[in-house]
Amino acid sequence: MFVSYSREGMDPQMKREMPYAIALNIVVAFLIVALLKATDSVGYFGRVLFVTAIGVVIALGGVAPNWIWWRFSTDFTLVNCADTVIGWFVAGLIIAALTGEERSRLGATYRRRI
Repeated sequence: MFVSYSREGMDPQMKREMPYAIALNIVVAFLIVALLKATDSVGYFGRVLFVTAIGVVIALGGVAPNWIWWRFSTDFTLVNCADTVIGWFVAGLIIAALTGEERSRLGATYRRRI
C-alpha cells in the first residue's frame, strides 16, 4: 500500500491546488507545441533532445500532478521526474540512432520499415 498523508488535511474547495494544476497544464501544452514545431529534419542530437523533451512532458504531465493533488513530497516527486526524464534520454539515444542517417552504422541487416 502507498499512502500520501498530510497532517494539515486538504481544503475541499481546492483553492490552492487548482491554480497550480492549471498552470502546470498550460506549461505542458506549450511544451507539446514546441515539440510539434521542432519536428523538421534534425540531426542525431536534435532527435535525442526531442525524445528527452517528451520525457519532460511526461514527467510534468504525469508525475508532477501528484505533488499538487496528493501532496507527495517534493523529493519523491523530483526523483520520479528525474527518473522519467533520464529514462527517456537513454531511450532517445537509441531511438535517434534508429531513425536517422546514423542507422547505416548499425550494420547492413537493419532495414527501415515504413
